[in-house]
Amino acid sequence: MRWWFLVLGIGLGVLLTSLCRSILARLGGSQGRGSPPDLAVSTTAAASEVSPSDRQNITELVRQLAILTHEYSDDLEAQRNQLSDCLDLAQQRRTASSDGETEGVSRCLEQLIHSTARVQQRVRSAREELLGQAVQLESDLSEARTDGLTGLVNRREFDTKIEELFAAYRAGRDPFVLALIDIDHFKQINDNFGHQAGDVVLKDVAAALSRSFEHAFLVARYGGEEFALLLPGPLRLAAARVESLRKSVADNPIPVAGECLRITWSGGLSEPAPDTTVTDLFRRADEALYCAKKGGRDRVCFHDGQRCVLLVEPAPAEP
Repeated sequence: MRWWFLVLGIGLGVLLTSLCRSILARLGGSQGRGSPPDLAVSTTAAASEVSPSDRQNITELVRQLAILTHEYSDDLEAQRNQLSDCLDLAQQRRTASSDGETEGVSRCLEQLIHSTARVQQRVRSAREELLGQAVQLESDLSEARTDGLTGLVNRREFDTKIEELFAAYRAGRDPFVLALIDIDHFKQINDNFGHQAGDVVLKDVAAALSRSFEHAFLVARYGGEEFALLLPGPLRLAAARVESLRKSVADNPIPVAGECLRITWSGGLSEPAPDTTVTDLFRRADEALYCAKKGGRDRVCFHDGQRCVLLVEPAPAEP
């Protein structure tokens, strides 16, 4: 007696169960049936463990999961329509016959339709949540490695990049140059003009660095009034470029708190050598920066591996 109705109902039920399990497995089914993983939880903290090259892949994965749930939703819609057609046919047969078996198949189909509708709604909800979490995840990962004031990358991002460059250097790539730049008398700017004025100065210096070193490996706000750059070598050429920008910044006062303020900064540079580590690289650049500060500020020094060298003796400022 019309066993094909029963076979169809069972087949569709198995298919829907498989679809639901696949969705739950991809969405992290261990967190509950139909509940997507809470990808937005602690993303800022987790970003410290994520390399820059992985950010786009992570966000793209979440977006692909959202697309997948959309495709499953479409499949479920098609299956529900087929079930509805089968139910209509079964009800027509039930009207024409008092066969109890046909009536049982109709009830089974009705239950499958209701179950499909519930699963479809959960899939749609999962998709919307995934899309929202993808946006939040991308934002959190970006904020975790970007300085909010200047828009430059922060120290965490910088530390990751310098390790990558140093590993490449160890593998035979050309050496790079580390430059540390520190704004002179920054505390006095804050004390005399206020912290908002200090923020203006920081943003102005950051913009100048970004424009002048757009082909740098990285330009970062390293902390406070200090910036760090990773530049192509050789060392003396990189130092000359930093010196040129130093002079340009000093020669072009900026409006701060109603006054034109002359901004100067000191720079210290170093480059890796076969017998150095990243720590040695920073130590030498820091020693060069200290020499520039001790020598009167508003100048650039570099460490040649043996000693600190003043690149150019600045001309005295006009009264």
